[in-house]
Amino acid sequence: MQGGETLNNRYRIERLLGHGGMADVYLAFDTRRQTYLAVKILHEDLAEDPEFVRRFQREAETLARLDHPNIVRFYSFERSATPGGGGVTAFIVMDYIAGTTLRGRLAESNGPLPLNEASAVLHQVGAALQYAHSQGFVHRDIKPGNIMLRESGDVLLSDFGIARAAEVTTMTAGPLGTPAYMAPEQILGQSVGPWTDVYSLGVVLYEMLAGRRPFTGESGTGTGTSERVRYQHLHQMPPDPRLFNPQLPGPVVAVILRALAKEPSQRWPDVASLIQAWDAAAGPWTAEGAGHAKPAVAAPQPSPVAIGTGWPGAASTSPAPVSAASGKATGVPLLAIGGAVAALFGLALIAGAFLLLRGRGAASGAVSGGSGSSTPASLALGSTTAATTWALASPQSSPTATRTALAATATRPLATPTPAPAASATVTAMPVATAAPASTSTPMPTDTPAPPPTEPPTAVPTATPTLACPQEPAAQLAPAWERGSLGCPVAPASTVWSAWETFQGGAMYWRSDADQASAFYNDGTWTSFSEKWNGSDNPSRGTPPSGLQAPVRGFNFIWGTRDDVFSRLGWATDQEKGFCADIQPFEHGLILRSNGSGPCQDGLFNWATDPAFGQVFMAVYDDGTWRAY
Repeated sequence: MQGGETLNNRYRIERLLGHGGMADVYLAFDTRRQTYLAVKILHEDLAEDPEFVRRFQREAETLARLDHPNIVRFYSFERSATPGGGGVTAFIVMDYIAGTTLRGRLAESNGPLPLNEASAVLHQVGAALQYAHSQGFVHRDIKPGNIMLRESGDVLLSDFGIARAAEVTTMTAGPLGTPAYMAPEQILGQSVGPWTDVYSLGVVLYEMLAGRRPFTGESGTGTGTSERVRYQHLHQMPPDPRLFNPQLPGPVVAVILRALAKEPSQRWPDVASLIQAWDAAAGPWTAEGAGHAKPAVAAPQPSPVAIGTGWPGAASTSPAPVSAASGKATGVPLLAIGGAVAALFGLALIAGAFLLLRGRGAASGAVSGGSGSSTPASLALGSTTAATTWALASPQSSPTATRTALAATATRPLATPTPAPAASATVTAMPVATAAPASTSTPMPTDTPAPPPTEPPTAVPTATPTLACPQEPAAQLAPAWERGSLGCPVAPASTVWSAWETFQGGAMYWRSDADQASAFYNDGTWTSFSEKWNGSDNPSRGTPPSGLQAPVRGFNFIWGTRDDVFSRLGWATDQEKGFCADIQPFEHGLILRSNGSGPCQDGLFNWATDPAFGQVFMAVYDDGTWRAY
């Protein structure tokens, strides 16, 4: 469309605002109402599909009744002869929102958003979704490009209805939605519900606080595709967001990662319970303003809300469990290197701070869908129950209405006084009046010895029981788990393509999901690095001593440019080797173990399958120390 063209003799096109996966968005002037609106012109394949048009016309009447301050107002779905003839233009008319999108804000920040800002977005988008779900609508395409930000601070969600109407049209071409934000059940073509929006909202929350999406589709060669993104959503666990933002509190991380569970029944059952858990986990930090101050006590986190039955507008759409489960991993024998070097190859990167966001620009006038701690605090779960209006049927058991509390560190039992038994009342008979007795002499009183004082009962302290974690460490990693130092797991284990190289004074490690390197030293300390090798020639440290060598590629870049690393590590004792590592994040660190069960990266040899490689098995703590197992 060109500026000045008119649709239905009413909407005068002013300018293009942005492109989306299903439509282009224009600023238009309504000549009847004398106001500016947003006109979303659907792509030709949808506009000319009779099934889509029928479905969306049915949706339009209900969409027009969606009235919520955090939802972009929908006015009408219309069709018009294409200017110049030769076709039909289908378009949606809605409010014009001056400002930007969350996509534009993320591109502007080029890194994590402040915890307070992310919290404000979550609350307002969550309010819109709760309202929409109560009306029987599932959004299906939640992403930063569909979240509008006004300069006033108001947040609005757009693009309701399009995804739902287009489902039948796109069924043969694959699942509808934006792959980076799609829930596993969407990818597999299974039934969707509020739990689907919970997952997508979790991806957005992760991106706001980590500065990048959990799944980027990148392979070991640095390339990424939509197919690989879908595969990661189905088969891989998201990296701990503290790899990219070490200031994130542990309870906040746990809330995010639960929203990203593969199975719908393992997520927060609805948006209300997600926000309730968020408020309990993030409240002590958001109250401080920037998310860097630590509260004096652990923030309680509410338990999952019980899932009810019978949501409005749903007819037998309860999903089956997602069938594509994450790959299992096993361990291999211990690597014998000698001394403290024995476990230097596995490193973990909880405190890494590389923040990389491949952002895209956004129009200054945003319209709906214009473009496509270092030591976290302990996590505690309280018990709350509530009912929802949506049904989530699954052969697997749904989350229970209550969860046990977490104790991240060992606690001293508190003395609990045993209450003394209450004195029982003695019932006595009322006196009965009798004739006055004859006068007699009254004997003088005698001294009665007082009874010896009795000691009050001593309160016997009772031990405070250690409550179970919501999830257990993976079986192959459990031997290295010490709850007092690591706390509870915050996500399941995942298998990550990694690389390591041994040195005189330690080892270097790189993990592909975070694209981040670390150095582990023989003195039991470790450091992560934000520096990235750009492929250029690396500096030389001269000729290595006999039997030793210089590292190559990314390891050489850090080793060769940082004197502190070189002075502590010395020269390399072996070549760099790629291997598969099972990694599980905990509240205060992670456990890493090599996995020799087979390949985990297409086309790359897993050195952990070589018997000469041995085993890498270690616990890495947020306080900058590590321990080999």
